[in-house]
Amino acid sequence: MVKAVIAIHGGAGAITRSAMSAEKEQAYRQALQEIVTQGQQILAQGGSALDAVTEAVRLLEECPLFNAGKGAVFTHQGTHELDA
Repeated sequence: MVKAVIAIHGGAGAITRSAMSAEKEQAYRQALQEIVTQGQQILAQGGSALDAVTEAVRLLEECPLFNAGKGAVFTHQGTHELDA
């Protein structure tokens, strides 16, 4: 039997190493791990791939660390422009 897995990323853009403290990196890694774990739990409990991915995306958008939803960066005009 093949085990289904999900993969996520925290959005577009880049943070330079000089702007990334060890504490900040740990916060990003912990948030990503928690989000993946939540999605994997849905799959492990027999949930659909769509449910797992939907929940992972929702959690990414709720987390202000990532360039999506609450963490989205502003455009040059000072507004948010989000694509799905």
